[in-house]
Amino acid sequence: MEETLIRERAARHHSLAKIENLIKQTSSQYVKSPNLKAAGICHLPLSLEGDTQHHPLFFKPYQEELPLPQQAREDKLLKFEPDPDHILWDTREMNLFLTRHFHECWEYASQEHLGNDYPNSIR
Repeated sequence: MEETLIRERAARHHSLAKIENLIKQTSSQYVKSPNLKAAGICHLPLSLEGDTQHHPLFFKPYQEELPLPQQAREDKLLKFEPDPDHILWDTREMNLFLTRHFHECWEYASQEHLGNDYPNSIR
C-alpha cells in the first residue's frame, strides 16, 4: 500500500511540475485554453447568469447580493507585479485573497440567514 501511495504522489508531483513549466513558458501569465489542454487540464466555461448551458455543476450560486472585497486588499493584489520565475507565489497571493473574501462572504450570508446551518441557496 505504501509503495502505491509513493508512486501516486510522484505521479501527481510530476504532473504539477509539468503544468508549472508549461505556464512559465507562456508569453504572459494569462493561461489560455490551448495551454490548459496541453497540460492535460479540462477547461469548461462557467456562467453564473441565466445561461443554462454553462451553469455550475458542483454548487448552486448564491442568489442574493454579497459584499465586495475590501478595496485596500484588492488594490494590494492588483499592484503585485507578476514574476514568471515565481508564478506559484503569485498564485498563492490570489489564493489568500480569494480565501479571505469567500470566508467573509460566508460569514455575511450566515448572518443574513440566522437559524439556518447554511444559507438556502448553498445547500
